[in-house]
Amino acid sequence: MSVQSEALDAAFALITRELEPLGVEVLRDEFIPQRIPPAGLVIFHFGETGEPDITLNPRSEYYQHRAAVEIYALTPLTPLPTKEDIIYSIYNTIERAINNDPGLGGRAIFSRADILELDTLDIDGAPEILSGTFSFIIEYETQDLLA
Repeated sequence: MSVQSEALDAAFALITRELEPLGVEVLRDEFIPQRIPPAGLVIFHFGETGEPDITLNPRSEYYQHRAAVEIYALTPLTPLPTKEDIIYSIYNTIERAINNDPGLGGRAIFSRADILELDTLDIDGAPEILSGTFSFIIEYETQDLLA
């Protein structure tokens, strides 16, 4: 398994471990399903590897990978929490978990959550969906990206 795969697997495992006990559904590289759970939905995407910074002696490549994380929430049946509360709660939970283990269990040099951006999805005949997206930035180094 490559360093890149291990780092992405560790990032996905971190999100899943933190959110599934809260009732949040966590998917990887999927489309939005027809049903969004009341506690929210998170979709983790591969994202962009970016161009490496290359060092010599020994030759190694340093990557700052930007995995994309999407958070979705519907209008709840009760007035509290609001869908904004749900989105921010999920984001804060992920951010706290990253801050507690920025090395992703030794799979990365460092990781962090970028700024959350909110958007509203209007789908005909469906309740309004609030989405939040952010980049999960994972820094790692390898001598051979394929190894």
